[in-house]
Amino acid sequence: MQKLVNIATLLLLLTACKAPQALQYNSIGAIQVQSIDMQTTDGIVDISFYNPNAFEVQLNRVEAVLSINNQPAGKANMDTLIAMTGLTNSTLPVRIQLNNQLLLGQSMQLLLGGSIPYQIEGFAMAGKKKPRWKIPFSQQGAFTRQMLEKLFR
Repeated sequence: MQKLVNIATLLLLLTACKAPQALQYNSIGAIQVQSIDMQTTDGIVDISFYNPNAFEVQLNRVEAVLSINNQPAGKANMDTLIAMTGLTNSTLPVRIQLNNQLLLGQSMQLLLGGSIPYQIEGFAMAGKKKPRWKIPFSQQGAFTRQMLEKLFR
């Protein structure tokens, strides 16, 4: 009987303490430009994620790199504690800094009706206390003129 209790306890511990699954990127929402200078554009971008975990994940840091045409175009970060309910979509306001020279260099392609491939790679740190989990995310896509017009309205 004791052996059965020990096995049941071990199974319970193994299934109850599960590391969170990776967040799933959904989309980029509105972009709010805060400042522009010759080098960079600073702003806040709403990034939507899906939490595939059945439990709440508390994010306390998000870092990401945005690449356009395989060239680093900017960095994004968030240092605010945000709780993401399990099995739901959440929108996170992430501070972003973009390289204006690269953006201007790629803009002609958009004006002519083309598209520009992008990639977002990063991670979120989850948990208020130890242990903390590093949850990676990655997304590839293409910016189109219509997409950017919608974002900056």
